[in-house]
Amino acid sequence: MQVAEKFKNVKFTDLEISTSAAYILAAPSTPPEVFAEAIAQAETGRKITYTGG
Repeated sequence: MQVAEKFKNVKFTDLEISTSAAYILAAPSTPPEVFAEAIAQAETGRKITYTGG
């Protein structure tokens, strides 16, 4: 539910954001500026992933 709420204003289907990255970006601990930068990067065609660690 957190992911859906966080991405409700983002045209997510047009972006290459992995599921794991979406969950990390939607976490309450993720700063808004980090979320915004990831979306901006994805909008330029960059694939956003999360490998853990």
